[in-house]
Amino acid sequence: MKVGKYLERIKVGQRIILYFSLGIFIFYLFVLFIEWIILKRNAINEKIEEANNLSSYMASFVAPSILLGDVISIKTDIQPFSSSKDLAVVAVKNKDGNGIVVNVFNKKCLSCHSEDDFYNLVDKKGKAVHTKGGEVIIGTSEVNSEGVTLGRVFTILLLERAYQKIYSAFGRTTLFISILFILLIIGGYLMIKSSVIVPLRRGTEVLNTAVKDAVKTVVELQTGTSEQAASITELAGNSEEIASSAAQIGEMTRVSENLSREESLSAEESEKAVDEVIGEIFSVKEKVNDMAKRIVQLSELSQRIGNINTLIEDISDQTRLLAVNASIEAVGAGEAGRRFGVVAGEIRNLSLRTREATENVRKLVEEILSSITNTVMITEEGVKSFEALSERVQRIKEVFSLLKEKANEVYKISIDIKEATAGQVGSSSQMARALEEIKEVANKIAEGGIRLSEIIKKVEEIMKEIEKMV
Repeated sequence: MKVGKYLERIKVGQRIILYFSLGIFIFYLFVLFIEWIILKRNAINEKIEEANNLSSYMASFVAPSILLGDVISIKTDIQPFSSSKDLAVVAVKNKDGNGIVVNVFNKKCLSCHSEDDFYNLVDKKGKAVHTKGGEVIIGTSEVNSEGVTLGRVFTILLLERAYQKIYSAFGRTTLFISILFILLIIGGYLMIKSSVIVPLRRGTEVLNTAVKDAVKTVVELQTGTSEQAASITELAGNSEEIASSAAQIGEMTRVSENLSREESLSAEESEKAVDEVIGEIFSVKEKVNDMAKRIVQLSELSQRIGNINTLIEDISDQTRLLAVNASIEAVGAGEAGRRFGVVAGEIRNLSLRTREATENVRKLVEEILSSITNTVMITEEGVKSFEALSERVQRIKEVFSLLKEKANEVYKISIDIKEATAGQVGSSSQMARALEEIKEVANKIAEGGIRLSEIIKKVEEIMKEIEKMV
């Protein structure tokens, strides 16, 4: 019941922290919104009034004739963080490309050489004729301004500066409110900690002490039952566990005996199979070697055929030359050598066909030699593979031989263990009956200790959850 109350208090404290933080955050956003509205309104009103004053002043300073009826572009530049304070520039250009540059806040003409020179920049029609200022266009904000008054220009200029001051003031106020918000959260956490978490932590310490005492009691109970079991074992000498263990050992010994016997037979059969594989490998190796020798002989015969083919090519070339010479002589002999010329032509054609046939034979012989070379290389690799396989199979044979020896040793040891445990099973079964009642009592005590241990584990889990919450 006490643990349930503590858990309920933890949940209440967590909800309080959540609602408190959410309320402070909403209040923080509301304050920022109100501050933004106030700063914006005050700054805009202030700068509008300042713009109206400057507009009236500049209208009299620039001369009434310089209104913006002839002005085609106006550019402004505000530098609030410049080394010169309140630097704001207005560049005015008319349709003729002429213009003036004026610093609004210190009320000076930047394109004039003197104060009197400012009035000399304007002709009788009210147009600026000074060209120096027309080339100086400073700023990033351009306003198309036909028919716009100077007051409107200064209002736009000062409103831009007002927004910059708003952003600066808003940033400082936001930092102050953020620090205040963090302090409020820390204060709320400390308040909740002092009212909820500290008492709860004290309660968990008390419960931890009680759990530790219960654990000590369970350990002492388990120690007592262990000592009783040891005393019973010393008085009885032999117990049912010894009998069952001996029976299990005997059964395992019989199984081990059968397995070792089967393993020995399997090793013998495997060794025989390996011998057969080795014999077959050597037989295949001999056949491969024989095939390699025959391939080498075939290569030699192919080379001989190539040599004979070369000789036939030479004879064909010589025959063709003789036929050509005979044709020439037949032509020289006239009508008497015509028949001889026909025979010479046939001999020439025959030599050409012989040449083509020998060329085909030569290509076939080259292909045969190439195939024989590849076959010889593959055969050599096969011989090497069979040799490596023979070595591996020989290693497998050695492993099976060793396995056979170990299986025989295990078989002998199993027989010895079987004989030793045969007498132990009979003597230990009588002691098991006498200790049955004592074991029942010890089992009941052990069951009570187990139940108590489970209860303590559940309490420890609850305490861990409470510690995580606090």
